[in-house]
Amino acid sequence: MKSFIKAIGATALLAASTMPAHADLMLDGFDQYDLQLFDTSGDGTSVDGTGNLVINVPGVGPVPAEAFYQLNALTDGNLGSMVTTSVDTAPDLDVLVFSEGTNRQGELTLTYSSVAPIPFANFGTAIKFDYLDIDEDLDAEITLCDSTAACSTVVVTIPGSDDMPGTFSVNLSSFVGVNLFDIVSASALVTSDGDNAGFVLDQISVVPEPATLGVLGLGLMGLGLRRRKAAK
Repeated sequence: MKSFIKAIGATALLAASTMPAHADLMLDGFDQYDLQLFDTSGDGTSVDGTGNLVINVPGVGPVPAEAFYQLNALTDGNLGSMVTTSVDTAPDLDVLVFSEGTNRQGELTLTYSSVAPIPFANFGTAIKFDYLDIDEDLDAEITLCDSTAACSTVVVTIPGSDDMPGTFSVNLSSFVGVNLFDIVSASALVTSDGDNAGFVLDQISVVPEPATLGVLGLGLMGLGLRRRKAAK
């Protein structure tokens, strides 16, 4: 496996300088709970754990929620190898780390459930995943459910980042048949395309679509140039 875990500290500094200071709706910054899961057993085994958090919803207030993790070992690995997931275990570095051992492949299901509906559509047009590294391509099934138990699932491939930080977004318009103003559950089933791989996730949020932000930034830059020319 690549040395992505050893490089987390240095990569985090670079990510902090390139990512936005805040998101419109932060679902999880992995800074409110600690969690460690290890699966060293055979094919098809699983372990799970729970983290409690509060989602601060602008205009609504704090909404208590639960983050449920299920870690599955899909293949047998070498003796002593394991599939692991950890959250907020390093001081001052709040991330989710998923790692596969030698000849080991696993999958992680992460499900958020809130005690009150959250209007995702009020805060943006996309779910954004900020990551510090992705070893190999990831296959992800992302599901949103509303208070009527209607659910919608979108299947995506998240490309590997080759030890570099970045973001990946899923447009909310891709989720059909679910009320985006009334979301009570959001989950992601993530599987790597190979073994001996892993990823480091920094935060999950709901934001305006990145393309929209880019256009807005270009517009503001153009406005600034016009003002400079007018001032001459």
